[in-house]
Amino acid sequence: MTTATLVQTIDTSAFAPASPDPAGITYVNTLNRLLLTDSEVNEIPALFVGDNLFEITLLGDLIETDSTLSFSSEPTGISYNPLNGHYFLADDDRDRIFEVDSQFQLINEFDTRLFNSFDPEGITYAEDLGTLFIVDGADGAGSTVYQVTTDGTLISSFATASLGVNDAEGIAYNPINGHLYLVGVPSNTVAEVTTDGTLVQLIDISSANPVRPAGLTFGPGSEDPNETALYIVDRGIDNNADPTENDGKIYEFSISDLNPVADDSFLFSLISDRTLGGRTYTEQDVVQFDGTGFSVLFDGSDVGLPNSNEYEINALDLISPNQLLLSFDEGGLFLPGLGIVDDSDVVLFTATSLGENTAGSFSLYFDGSDVGLTSDSEDIDAITSLPDGTLLLSTTGNVNVPGVSRADEDILQFTPTSLGTNTAGTFSVFVDGSDIGLTNSSEDVDAFSIDATGDFYFSTTGSFSISGVSGTDDDVFAFTPSSTGIITRGSFDSNLFFDASQFGLSDDIKGLDLTFSGTGGNPGTPIRFEAGEADTIVNFRFEAISAASGGGVYSLAGGSTNESGSLTFGFNEAPGTYDVIVGTFDENDGVTQFNVELNDTETGITTEIGNLQLDANLGSNLPNAQTIIAPTVAFGVDLTPGDSITVNGFEDGFEFARVDYLELVPV
Repeated sequence: MTTATLVQTIDTSAFAPASPDPAGITYVNTLNRLLLTDSEVNEIPALFVGDNLFEITLLGDLIETDSTLSFSSEPTGISYNPLNGHYFLADDDRDRIFEVDSQFQLINEFDTRLFNSFDPEGITYAEDLGTLFIVDGADGAGSTVYQVTTDGTLISSFATASLGVNDAEGIAYNPINGHLYLVGVPSNTVAEVTTDGTLVQLIDISSANPVRPAGLTFGPGSEDPNETALYIVDRGIDNNADPTENDGKIYEFSISDLNPVADDSFLFSLISDRTLGGRTYTEQDVVQFDGTGFSVLFDGSDVGLPNSNEYEINALDLISPNQLLLSFDEGGLFLPGLGIVDDSDVVLFTATSLGENTAGSFSLYFDGSDVGLTSDSEDIDAITSLPDGTLLLSTTGNVNVPGVSRADEDILQFTPTSLGTNTAGTFSVFVDGSDIGLTNSSEDVDAFSIDATGDFYFSTTGSFSISGVSGTDDDVFAFTPSSTGIITRGSFDSNLFFDASQFGLSDDIKGLDLTFSGTGGNPGTPIRFEAGEADTIVNFRFEAISAASGGGVYSLAGGSTNESGSLTFGFNEAPGTYDVIVGTFDENDGVTQFNVELNDTETGITTEIGNLQLDANLGSNLPNAQTIIAPTVAFGVDLTPGDSITVNGFEDGFEFARVDYLELVPV
């Protein structure tokens, strides 16, 4: 059992007016507030002044109160929908769910008895699923969780007794890992479960000494808003036992200790079994280093991987808190629940738990043979997934796939049109290793990752010595790119990122990932501007091309010879840090160049943030599916509303600087 760390206790009994029986709680991101319902305050005349809704700060300061009495006198649960600002409330007296707007005006309601829920206590809205989860307390007996649509149509259900939870009163959905959290009896435990009812872990909350925990919700931490906290209300003694009771509380727990993936950690796998920090790690494990110590993130033996060289993990990438991409050293391996996989494949491990008790399932994520990775030299030895869904790959030797022939020190970018058992897509060059000095046979890349600023991290098959930094195959070194693709430029950090000799490690590091890379997880949806959506268009003209994302591009075709032009895109989205991608075509009939500029609205300064030269040999003189590319031209660009990005194009020969789109990927 994992122990949660108690951060603070808020006495709702001390509010004016008081909340003696807080039952439901939800975080409202638009207000940065917690909103709680009290289902019994109206039954205590000495305390009740007409309101049963309490809006508070994360530190517990009461802001204002309101009432649900026009539609519910017993609001036991509440959840907020950030997509439209509505609230869902559960009423275990009327056995109904109410949907209200931001002013608590009734919009819709449905009867939970239609799916045999006669005691709806807690409710949570899963915004990424678009559904509700309702927990039924069953009046003290074993409870049931129901997944329903927002209008009350039953989707699925599962019982909680086998999970160790009875008479459940609270439920919360964590969008970070897609899990549900339940609280009830026993009162000192929270159960983390998958949405189909599989137990992930039990969490000890006994440090708060709760009496009758009820609703719970996730929100920013009161001490550090960059950390996620779990807030749980405690009803205390029931007013049926003590008609004048006033003992409601809220507990804030840090959940950083509950996630086996440590913030700002470095993940790697090993070429042979090694003991680090008193624990032995095998070739089938993923090791986590948090800057001071080592721990296991993925224990291969827990999920049926034999301790043999063939099952050595030689590529990995954590793409979400419970999803891990893996590739193995040998082909023809059997994975439990999946079958035979090749060393040019990438499998997805979806975890129900990670760490010392790893559990979950394998599925095929990328079938290398479908896209031309068929020779012995084309086995995958490094993978990184970008937020736009593209994959960065390295191979053990030279690689020859449609449109690209490269060496083993290079990194390829695969842009999929489909993944899984029918993998399809196109390859392009992401890093030319020889351009940055990786020229010796021992400097072949066999591990690679990217951090949030766009810096690259490499490990090699042997010793390396380049531009002021040197090391061995068990070290990791960093590179800051100024351009990527066919012409890769940038500079190396003179200090090793990870010096294995400091920890007595003398074996090759195989897989590599950084949990602070921003390349995995759920960073947000990429923002795409089709070329025709540019606010200012200079010399570019529309050209119909069926392979383009919108059926056409803006190009310099039809004008004067070797013309130049520009497309300027205004930015009025959420402020943040973004990678910048230009969708274009790289044909064999010229060498187009682009440079990309940021126009900063606050300073009035225009700065070049990236450039691109289209000189690859993709095997065609035409703009088609064979020559379409989407290179990242700038990493980690800070944007605020009012900024703009200008793409300047310079045609060459019959390559007309075709721009399909500009895409901004949150990191």
